[in-house]
Amino acid sequence: MIWLFLSILFSTGVFLAFKAFDHFEVKTFPAIVINYGTAMAFGLLVLRGKITFDEAESFPLFWPLLGLGLVFIGIFYLIALTAQNLGVSVASVSSKMSLAIPVIVFPLIDPNEPFGLLHALGLLMALFGVFLASVKSDINLKDKKLLLLPILVLLGSGLIDLTLGHYSNSTSHPSKDYLLTTLPFTMAFAIGLIVILFKAIVKKEWFGLKEIVGGFVLGIINFGSIFFLVKAVSESPFSRTFIFPINNMGIILASSILSMILFREQLSARNKWGVFICMLAIGVFYLGEGA
Repeated sequence: MIWLFLSILFSTGVFLAFKAFDHFEVKTFPAIVINYGTAMAFGLLVLRGKITFDEAESFPLFWPLLGLGLVFIGIFYLIALTAQNLGVSVASVSSKMSLAIPVIVFPLIDPNEPFGLLHALGLLMALFGVFLASVKSDINLKDKKLLLLPILVLLGSGLIDLTLGHYSNSTSHPSKDYLLTTLPFTMAFAIGLIVILFKAIVKKEWFGLKEIVGGFVLGIINFGSIFFLVKAVSESPFSRTFIFPINNMGIILASSILSMILFREQLSARNKWGVFICMLAIGVFYLGEGA
């Protein structure tokens, strides 16, 4: 259970970091790229001496995980764009609503994954609670074309959850948890670095110390959010249909509390009801595990 708690804590830090980026006027994309470079470096540092490059390349999931890095950087940037153009609440709702995707898909592809009446009830409560808890007054719907952003965030976040959840249980490689975390970050950093160099050389778009510091801090937090989620899936006694919704609702609850403390955000009556429903949904999912 400690891995799930740490995943929630670090994932909450990612959303708070984006909030801080906006407050301190940190350029989003350079900070995201530096974040991936930091996460990659941290992962390679941990893997040093444990596995050679040839051994890593022979890892059955080597290329699929590198490909996942393309989704990583795309979704991360879309979350930032959604937060800045439609509000933090919309970004939070769209990314966390993705909890429905693994809860529905895993039982369909794995007969060992439970999905009973309590899971169905918990899912409906979770979606309703996440919506109420996350929607605030910062929504901006002036440009309807921007509504595509949260849809892409929802689908992409669900794809990441599905991929990590599936691969976490598909191999017993001793360095699996670190490879699952480090390889997507490596590809995301490589793609982002190419884009940054292009912007710097061709468009003369540079970044400064704020982006370096912000990206470094975000990289440590982001590495932890993915690594601890992988550990939770691979080592927790709970099913994936329990872990992913609890992880996402936990992030909503923690984000709400910390936003009040750090950014003095106020919860409306609607938000409070959403938090309460999310807490009830967690209990329903827990009961569903033992049913």
